[in-house]
Amino acid sequence: MNMDGALLHGGRYNPPDEFGALYLSDSPEACAAEMKRRPRTPPDYVIGEIEVKAQKICDLTDPILLDRLGLEMDDLCTDDWELTRILGNLIRDTNFEGALVPSAAGPYKNLVLFLDRFSSQSSLELIDVRPLIINSK
Repeated sequence: MNMDGALLHGGRYNPPDEFGALYLSDSPEACAAEMKRRPRTPPDYVIGEIEVKAQKICDLTDPILLDRLGLEMDDLCTDDWELTRILGNLIRDTNFEGALVPSAAGPYKNLVLFLDRFSSQSSLELIDVRPLIINSK
């Protein structure tokens, strides 16, 4: 799995040129909604079904954890990525393999993986690949 784009440009949970992250969504609808948020989505994107086996994931969709951190779900879904990038750094620096996070594109969840933190027991397996259909609605 390639994280070059996230490393070069950064993402919601990773600053550019610091470390890469693999961004996954919980459904094809979530992927399409995330891509619609981008200013320019190439027409030839594909969607992959990936089986993830990870040992240590920080669940930022857990309201109890967010309350302990003094955060609300909306804090993680704004167009200002300063806070989420700080969280991504902290999560990765404490050797989490990734974070389950709310999607800013709708009622979905995303999984952000830091593959350089994967343990020997963790793995990714590509199950299926097909074109990503993005409706213009």
